[in-house]
Amino acid sequence: SSLVVGSSKESTTYARRNTVVEAISLEDLEALDDDVVPLDPDMNIPSVTSNGTTERKTAKDYLDHKLNGVIWHIVIVADDFKHPKHTLPNGELKLRRPFPQIKCADFFNHLEESLDDEGKPIWIFRGLPDGLNGWPGLNYDLEVISVTGKVQSRISPVKYVKRFWDKVAQNKEAASNKSGRPTRTRPSFPRGLNTVRATVMGPAWALKGFSEQHPGMVFWSTTNISPRLELPPPRPPHTPEGVPPSVPGATLGSWTAEAFPRLGNLPDGAAAKCLFGTQITESLKDGTMYPGNGPPPMAEMTSVTHFAHRYAVEHESAKDKITYHAGCLIHWDHRRFSTIVELAWVYGVGGYAGKANWFHDRDCAEGTSLSKVVPKEMIAPWDNHRSEIRCYDVPLVDPDDLTEYFKRYTGVKERFFVPVIVGTAPVRISHRTQYDLAKYILNYVGNYGAYHEESRNCQTFAADLYGFLAGKKNIQPYSKVIRVLFKPRPYHFLYDPKSTDRSEDEGQRAESAELDHSN
Repeated sequence: SSLVVGSSKESTTYARRNTVVEAISLEDLEALDDDVVPLDPDMNIPSVTSNGTTERKTAKDYLDHKLNGVIWHIVIVADDFKHPKHTLPNGELKLRRPFPQIKCADFFNHLEESLDDEGKPIWIFRGLPDGLNGWPGLNYDLEVISVTGKVQSRISPVKYVKRFWDKVAQNKEAASNKSGRPTRTRPSFPRGLNTVRATVMGPAWALKGFSEQHPGMVFWSTTNISPRLELPPPRPPHTPEGVPPSVPGATLGSWTAEAFPRLGNLPDGAAAKCLFGTQITESLKDGTMYPGNGPPPMAEMTSVTHFAHRYAVEHESAKDKITYHAGCLIHWDHRRFSTIVELAWVYGVGGYAGKANWFHDRDCAEGTSLSKVVPKEMIAPWDNHRSEIRCYDVPLVDPDDLTEYFKRYTGVKERFFVPVIVGTAPVRISHRTQYDLAKYILNYVGNYGAYHEESRNCQTFAADLYGFLAGKKNIQPYSKVIRVLFKPRPYHFLYDPKSTDRSEDEGQRAESAELDHSN
């Protein structure tokens, strides 16, 4: 989704009443429950130390604290906590909440002390085998950064946020300890509160992929094409008769759910997969992406269709009316299927029960066909400050098929409002195989994986991809409000993320400056 809501900086420090949020990039900053404002680096900030006293620091103290892993905010509740919104009748916590929740004994009693790369003490929550709060994608170790809670003011009815434990303050106290022995105050659950919030940090690789072994915030689903071992024969161009008659219940552009049996009934080896990261390029290279009589391993893109739509909402707000989603439909030379490529919030499919608008069974109570093949690494709370790129093979061969699909699911109680085919153009780039496309989008999201509602979103990605593949200049996002801050980045498709490290670039600039000075 996209909407201009104001200017933004890629990295800043934020503060709110009586508390400080660490200096981290916006893609890692969860939505806060209070208003936030940028800090002046020299501004004095009240900070609560581990012994309960309050001291004033400057924002520079927090700017010096570098967070290089993925940031999560989790809710820690008292062991006897009960609330119908958050707990079951038996008192157990509800699973897979947007903000993961855990009981205080299960969290604080399982912290282990360790040392970071600089030899400073840190506290680690060891990953649970089944994942934190039932999220399988959150099964890695988490470093505790801070513990905060809302407390009642003694002199007014206003509640404020108090920082009960803070890694930065701990390191400052350890450095200033005259005895020379570092202080190691263990994080704990404060008395008198039912809930607190802990900011924790996962491994650095989690910023770049769903797993350490296969980097890349991209997934590719083949679940939506033919469920048989052999794919249907290629369709002739613009055949009015529609799809092959051997597929029951299917008509041109209206592939019904009956044409595709439930995933549980599929034969062994059927084309039902969901691969992520470098798994995609590896499977395309070794020919295991499509089993049986699949498309040629070197299938080539022939054309690309740029589309946009609003989401169906029964009562549209002013924001809903100017919020559009955009993507691209990639057409292949084998004409057996096409591929939807779109950018959106990371974990937005895995964290939302495998629901996607491009599947007929999206609202199936028994679970979607996609949900049955989504890898556990992709099942985590969605994060609206980071991006993933989603690729779906769909039985929509021509732009007319996409138009018919939009018509079928347009309406107040359906999926789409005001769908638009923005344009269709031949693919002109020389390297145009499916493997090439996978590499392009892995590069794109790897070079810059942030999601910003006003400047880095589905519309900007769709415009970049369409212009890049079609060789067109001056391709703009569909919505006029997004064009204000739009900066084309087609070069992100071309370069390996490993070669765009900022420290490497800074080193090269410093070396060039020295050479210029010597000359």
